[in-house]
Amino acid sequence: MNNAKALLSLVQAFFEDYLAAQRGLSSNTILAYRDALKLFLSFLASSSGKPPAQLRLDDLKAESVLAFLEEVEQKRKNCTATRNLRLAALRTFFQYMIAEDTIRSGQYQKIVAIPLKRSPRPVMSYLDIGEVQTVLDSLDRNTPTGSRDYALFSFLYNTGARVQEVVDATVGAVRFNAPPIVTLKGKGSKTRIVPLWQTTATTLHEHLKQRGVEKQMDAVYS
Repeated sequence: MNNAKALLSLVQAFFEDYLAAQRGLSSNTILAYRDALKLFLSFLASSSGKPPAQLRLDDLKAESVLAFLEEVEQKRKNCTATRNLRLAALRTFFQYMIAEDTIRSGQYQKIVAIPLKRSPRPVMSYLDIGEVQTVLDSLDRNTPTGSRDYALFSFLYNTGARVQEVVDATVGAVRFNAPPIVTLKGKGSKTRIVPLWQTTATTLHEHLKQRGVEKQMDAVYS
């Protein structure tokens, strides 16, 4: 078997024997691997000037994979996540090739060692005061659900509490007399005391009264 036929036979065995029979991957996963390898071999054929059927095992080099990944991002305009998915599929194929073609295992190992590219983290965004007020104004405080949501969003906006901190907060954690505060329990059972705006304390107090929650108050709210 010549070098070109060996490549085609190994590609076929990779999909039929390794991915399907040995690893039992789903058809969708196998199709994703197929698309990645097909794109790579098409790129390799185009860049080398050879028909795909004449590609040889010696053509499978790390430099070619890196050039392919560059094209995926620059010419095909794929995002970093797509680029990494293509690379992950190729790394699986070349891990298989290391065992099947030990003579060239060194060049395959260089491909497997190509790292995934880190995606830039999105910049944390936030609502400005006007946007927060728009959210609050959209709530119908005349309904039980609207009253609850208004109190909840006001509390979140005031304290910057995590969701779990709000879930764990109790009525007893709030001091309504001046100056109003709330004691929150965070990660590792660490507690922190957060001042409450008077408007937030009043909103919470009114909502508790609507819910019929009894609590001794040290101050009278107008």
